[in-house]
Amino acid sequence: MCDVCQVRRSFHKQPAGKPIVSLGFLTRLQVDLMDMRSTVYDGFCFIMHCKDHFTKFSWLFPLKSKEASGVAFHLKNIFYTFGPPRILQSDNGKEFVANVILNLKNDWPELLIINGRARHPQSQGLVERANAVVQQMLGKWLDVNKTSDWPSGLGPVMLSINNCTSQSTKKTPYEMVFGQPCRIDHEFWLELHKESSTNDSIVNEEDLPGSFLQKLNTVTTSVSTNINDQSQISDETSTCISSIDSHMILPVKELTETSHKRIRDEAEKNYIHTVERQLKIYERALKKQKSFEINDIIGLKIADVDRSNTAPSILPCKIIEIIKKDDPINVFYKLATQDGIISELFSSSEFMDLTQTVSSDLRKTDITQLANITFIQACQIFTKFKTNRPCKYTQINMDDEISHTLEQIVDGISVTTTDNSLHNTVEEEDDHNDKEEDTNISQTAIPTTVEPTLININDINTNITFLWKILAFVTCIYPKRIFTNGHGTGEISNWDLTDQSGSITLVAFNLNSHIMTDKLKKNQAYEFTNLTIKFAVDIYKTLPHPFQLTCTNGTRVREIDSPFVLEQNTYNFTPLNQINSLPLNSIIDVEVRVLRDFGISTGTKNETIWSRRDIHVDQDGSHIGMTLWNEQARLVKKTMINHRIKFKNVKISWFDGTRFLVSLANTQMKVLPN
Repeated sequence: MCDVCQVRRSFHKQPAGKPIVSLGFLTRLQVDLMDMRSTVYDGFCFIMHCKDHFTKFSWLFPLKSKEASGVAFHLKNIFYTFGPPRILQSDNGKEFVANVILNLKNDWPELLIINGRARHPQSQGLVERANAVVQQMLGKWLDVNKTSDWPSGLGPVMLSINNCTSQSTKKTPYEMVFGQPCRIDHEFWLELHKESSTNDSIVNEEDLPGSFLQKLNTVTTSVSTNINDQSQISDETSTCISSIDSHMILPVKELTETSHKRIRDEAEKNYIHTVERQLKIYERALKKQKSFEINDIIGLKIADVDRSNTAPSILPCKIIEIIKKDDPINVFYKLATQDGIISELFSSSEFMDLTQTVSSDLRKTDITQLANITFIQACQIFTKFKTNRPCKYTQINMDDEISHTLEQIVDGISVTTTDNSLHNTVEEEDDHNDKEEDTNISQTAIPTTVEPTLININDINTNITFLWKILAFVTCIYPKRIFTNGHGTGEISNWDLTDQSGSITLVAFNLNSHIMTDKLKKNQAYEFTNLTIKFAVDIYKTLPHPFQLTCTNGTRVREIDSPFVLEQNTYNFTPLNQINSLPLNSIIDVEVRVLRDFGISTGTKNETIWSRRDIHVDQDGSHIGMTLWNEQARLVKKTMINHRIKFKNVKISWFDGTRFLVSLANTQMKVLPN
């Protein structure tokens, strides 16, 4: 076959994956969101499905959006009712890495959050398979009840699923969690209805006949009487149970625990037997797999969401590294395409052998010149896949999904800035596209075999195609900003990085914001790798550099000794008479004399105290207004009139038809002697 035909072959069925072993209730809780946007009811568009891996117990909740707040609300309800799980496994969507989800980790520090690999549902096999069962049962419930109100059907479906016997444990999830069958005895409730003297659904216990109370006690004590064959109960305890008054509560704690343990032990034995059988199948499949060598050409299946109907379905890759784990059977491979080095690792069970056929160009590719990319990025670049959602910043060269994802988060931010600039507000944009893009990003930082090239900050631009790094000091740490848009609420952190050539802004969102906040300290030097380059957003610019750096989940930061000595500030002064000809939001340096000082005003916003000082400045007969915020406003305690001052990093702003200058969090002032 030719190369064109090879990448359109049918992909073989992958063997079953290695089974996950989770002994004990809430050892591992898998969470997934089911898309119901084709049948929206009362604003509900998604089903949140949580499933315990050992007992198979399920929870179903309707959601109106994939916002993190809704996901966290239901997770907290589960945790506070049943206790937190040891492992929370998600489907790698952004709704599980936002600020509110991180609060779960803050409340329960021992909670381990695992994200499955993008486009790899096998890592969440249990809940993914259960999703199909939920959809089928929910459809049946809707047909039987002749309604489209699917949120109301989640309760009956959940109860039904939790009372179905599991093939792996031979027990129902309800039994394993609560130690007894669910109280759904139809004959019991039917007799209760018949015995009632009225048609009311609520009756007084005193009005119930004695015969019915005897049956009620029989049901109440069934838990204990069913285990007589399994445990030895003393005659005294038996006598107590047989002579108990009908209005007393049966003390069955010890007996229930014994029954519960028996159920759990039997289920665990069946569970382990099932896992052993699956493990044998997995090991047999591993032994049959072909071994590959470095520079072999293989193919990976491209997910349907990353390709058009006519695009190739197989991604040709070259093996560049073989990684052997502790178990010699488990071998993982690091791969590269012509467009970059894939950050994730893969096993040979996911490969199609293309060694004898495909890609002379791929064989000749020099991997030392390639940058790191994700598997999704590699697929979309190879298939020339174009998303239906356009990026607002079309001038940016953003083929990589991480940059596009973060740009979408910034699109539509509605937030008042809390730095030292004016309180500018970016209006929230309407999102007319209901289909959200998958923002899966690998959570694991994979070591690269390519040594990054050291570059200067002033050399950073969007045309860089090789793997690079910078050595820089953190010279400014900005207050965190909280934003809210159609995707939910998030967090943004900013830092100024400086080397001998200049300074640039570093931005981090949500999870990365938390990670970087803990790592980065002011006036400390670091080595930065795996950062995304994008154009700086004018309204948030605090430095003259036209670009900014954005943290990804693959970003690595290493603290280092000072690689150089930071020189004192160098100024590039702009004459005041040129300000009207410069673009708004430009960052400049000026040297001025203060003509008027209108004094300091203070106030509070979002529980933060701010200070503001308006002055009027002059330079060689040119005049302009200027607003100083916080530290800069308080620097000179008395009047500033006739002071000569150097300012570094002030922004050209606009208000009521007039341009003026405004200080920023990183603005530096130097008062000169008169």
